[in-house]
Amino acid sequence: MKKILAVMFVALIMTVAVIPAVDADNPYQVTVRWSDTTIWHATVVCEYEATFDEQNIWAYAVGGDTPMINFLSNYRTASPPVSQITQFKEGEYYEIYYISGYQIPWFVSIVNGPYQVLGPYTYDFYVNEKSQMTITLDEILTKNVRYIGIYDVIGLEKEHFTSLGVGTSATLGYAGEGHYYSITSTYKQDYLYIEAKVTMNVKTFTGSPGLYIGLSTAVVVLVGVTMFICGRKPKL
Repeated sequence: MKKILAVMFVALIMTVAVIPAVDADNPYQVTVRWSDTTIWHATVVCEYEATFDEQNIWAYAVGGDTPMINFLSNYRTASPPVSQITQFKEGEYYEIYYISGYQIPWFVSIVNGPYQVLGPYTYDFYVNEKSQMTITLDEILTKNVRYIGIYDVIGLEKEHFTSLGVGTSATLGYAGEGHYYSITSTYKQDYLYIEAKVTMNVKTFTGSPGLYIGLSTAVVVLVGVTMFICGRKPKL
């Protein structure tokens, strides 16, 4: 019995000694934004006087669409634009913006357009080789959205999919050369954009992360077996 314990003790010490070093946790919170929709723009003339105010359609006087232009210039961080026209006058011209799935008002005629001014986009990030990231969904800032999706992407192909609800986490490793991770919706949404707060915690290994995980598991097993043997009663 003493010989067994001695051998296991030496094995335990040797295992701990070769575990590669790992950087201390460095969690940080970020606000991520993405969009599943396309924004279109058209210049129109009003055929019939009317009142109109609908979500996801923005109207401005010609030359007065600075709020939307500013948003399009900084769409990943800018506040949502505000529509400035609700009362349309016959014979006057307007700038109309709208997202896919919506139509311009029936009482106007298109003079120029429509043409695309912004397409769908995701929030992308990488996990470097010899690194591991734990990502936790802290809060979804967009109403009626309950989950986010994380895809492993290479080129134009989505390889794997992970779904997160608020309070849940996923651990992501280096996916291979050319791969990156992409945050988007679990199903198509018709919002101007969707936002969520996530905490990212990156660990960087000086050796192999696979070796680190394997040897850490071995340590746990050795400790457990040693405690079991030490807990046995000696034979009389």
